[in-house]
Amino acid sequence: LAAALDAAMEASSAPKLLATLTDHNGQVNIVRFAPHASLLASGSDDGIAVIYELQGGPGGGVLGGEINVENWRTKFLLRGHGSNVVDLSWSPDGSLLATASIDNSVIIWDTETGKQVKSITHHTSFVKGVAFDPVGTYMATYSDDGSVVIWKRDDWSIVGVITHPFRQRVSTTFAVRLSWSPDGQYIMMGNSFQGSTHVAVAVPRERWNEKDDYLLICGHRGPVV
Repeated sequence: LAAALDAAMEASSAPKLLATLTDHNGQVNIVRFAPHASLLASGSDDGIAVIYELQGGPGGGVLGGEINVENWRTKFLLRGHGSNVVDLSWSPDGSLLATASIDNSVIIWDTETGKQVKSITHHTSFVKGVAFDPVGTYMATYSDDGSVVIWKRDDWSIVGVITHPFRQRVSTTFAVRLSWSPDGQYIMMGNSFQGSTHVAVAVPRERWNEKDDYLLICGHRGPVV
């Protein structure tokens, strides 16, 4: 009896599998919830991004697996990249989704229609990171061409290019993902090499073009990605 009770308690406390989503035909590299959490998006080596929407009612069955508890349905298959999608970012209001690919491009999508808003082909090498500013004004992209570019969301013009901290870097990293502070006053970037140390770099807002106005975060023995 004690063993049975222990087994029942262990089963009840184990994490519950809510859903398995199987739309991709390649390795899934990135998945993120939208700000309002009723949508989520994923990006894959198949070159496609998918937007899923949580709907009411029970979920369906998964081939060879369990029944989905939650009812996540495919809202859009976003086709436009020519190679692996390695990062994505939702705008703060959830109306836009940006996808970054090793085809050197970033595509911004309208999440209500599934249509492309803008295709950015500025970078000359793999784009491995993209992040919307939480304030809703800017978007940042990080590329193996050694630059982080700050884009103005209103017209997608370039307002800043950060290159100085990335004169030394490791080009074999799979992804280099950006992160803004919650108030948008700093942007954090990885894969910088200063002296003999791998570091992350924090740049203050609106100081994108100042060569020495950044902070170095040290401690790792390998590239910060």
